[in-house]
Amino acid sequence: MKGISPMNEFSSKIGVGECGEARRPIMILAGSHRIGWHTSALAAEAARQLREKGHSVDFVEVSALDLPMHNPEDHQNPHASGDSRVRGFADRIQAASAFIFVTPIYHGSYSSWLKRVIDHFTISLVHDKPMAIMVHGGGRFSGSAIEHLRSICVNLHGRLINTAVATNVGDFSADNGTLRVSNDIIVGRVERVVEQINAENIRS
Repeated sequence: MKGISPMNEFSSKIGVGECGEARRPIMILAGSHRIGWHTSALAAEAARQLREKGHSVDFVEVSALDLPMHNPEDHQNPHASGDSRVRGFADRIQAASAFIFVTPIYHGSYSSWLKRVIDHFTISLVHDKPMAIMVHGGGRFSGSAIEHLRSICVNLHGRLINTAVATNVGDFSADNGTLRVSNDIIVGRVERVVEQINAENIRS
C-alpha cells in the first residue's frame, strides 16, 4: 500500500469567484514527519472538499518545506528577513484567507514539524483569519492536541472554527493503493469545517 501525495494532486492554484474575482487560497498544513499517510490523506480530503466549493488551496507538507528554524529577529517583520525562504513563506501566509492545521498526535500533542512552521506565523500575517484544526491517531488523547492548537490559534488572534476533526486508522481505506478517508462521519465533519470556513470568509 502506498500513501497519497497531495502536493501533486492539490497544488496551489488561484480560484475564481462567482463574479470573476480571484479568490485567495486557503492554506492547509499537513503536519506529519512522514508524507503520504493518514495525516496527508485527511488533509487531502479537506482540500478536495474546498476545491469542490471553488476555493484554491495552498497545500503545505511541512516536512518537505524548505524553511529554517525561526529567527526571533524576524518575528516583528518576516518580510524584512535576510532569508528569502522566510520572506517567501510570509508572503504565502499573508496571501491565505484561512488556515487548516492537520497533525498526527505525538505524546498527546501536535508534531514538532508543525510547531517549527507555526513559529514563522505572526499576528500581523494572520489576524482575524479563520483557523481550523484536524488531528489523527490520538484516540483518547486527541482532545489535548486539539486544545494545544486551539490555544495557538487564539494567541495568533485567529478566528477559531468551532468544529474540529479527529481520526484513527480505521477511518481510512486504500483505494487502488492510495489512502483515502472512508468513514462517512469523518467526511461529514470535514464538510462542516468547510462550511464554517465559507461562512467566516463571507463574514469578513
